[in-house]
Amino acid sequence: EMNMHFCQDELARSEGYFIANADNQYIAPTNGAPLRGLIQDHIVTAIHLTKRDCFFSRSDFQQLIYTACSEAVGFKTRPLFTPIPCILKPMPLWSGKQVISTILRELTRNLPPISFSGKSKVPEKYWGEGTGEGPFHIRDNEFVWGVLEKNQFGNSTFGLVHAIYELYGADFAGRFLTALSRMLTYYLQTKRGFTCSVEDLILVDSAEKARRDLLDVADGAGEKVGKDFSLCQDEEEPLPTIDDPARLKQLMRDRLLRDDKQSGKLDGQMRKVSHQYTSDVIACCLPDGQRTTFPVNNLSLMTVSGAKGSTVNFSQISCL
Repeated sequence: EMNMHFCQDELARSEGYFIANADNQYIAPTNGAPLRGLIQDHIVTAIHLTKRDCFFSRSDFQQLIYTACSEAVGFKTRPLFTPIPCILKPMPLWSGKQVISTILRELTRNLPPISFSGKSKVPEKYWGEGTGEGPFHIRDNEFVWGVLEKNQFGNSTFGLVHAIYELYGADFAGRFLTALSRMLTYYLQTKRGFTCSVEDLILVDSAEKARRDLLDVADGAGEKVGKDFSLCQDEEEPLPTIDDPARLKQLMRDRLLRDDKQSGKLDGQMRKVSHQYTSDVIACCLPDGQRTTFPVNNLSLMTVSGAKGSTVNFSQISCL
């Protein structure tokens, strides 16, 4: 079923053009936080496009710029600028960062350029020391540092799109989002693709051994919590020590059935003990213990970047 509502008079048409249109609804009326942004596939594609080892030939570079700017920015009738390639020999190559710089330059043609610095959602430790992919910097429309990701074009406060909205207005922010959406969709469909596999979940042998050892210790700590609970060790008159598992199981069942609040108490004690072991297991496995490392590991890229899921989901699959 599809419902369509037509404007009934010129006043309603005016409201549609200038108030209800999506560009003018970029920020929330309550707190001024952004409402619009790109999600999921666009996020992982933008990271692949703008990381340091992504380069394009002249034809591929110009195709990306044309895809982004021909309709979205509205420059059908004028030539698009091609910058000097960042690599000259053995063949001219343009970087993914230059793609974003060119889109910004075309978007703000005849206007003052933008300079912007922001924080990245992906922690710098995932890229490695000294890679320079942690912070995000643009200077006079030149994308010089970092990767383009969720914090810059998602519905995040103080990102790149938010800055464009504040500096140039709602129309320019909408054009930039449209340009990115068209270009990233084209790049994902024709050049990149995205999928997750079992290989993304496997750990190296040393990390797997450390994980197993920590979980064995955690099992012992959990058994002790259950035993202390069964013997009422947290009460004034605890029961004498009992080592028979069947007897301990019966005592725990009796205590849980006697009082509904006891299950919550047992759960709290167990979580208090297991929390540190859980943190230690995740720390030894992610990100250094993965056989396929970030950003080649697509499951890690998807969760760490905020495209879909979270690090908790990844750790539950791969670590716990």
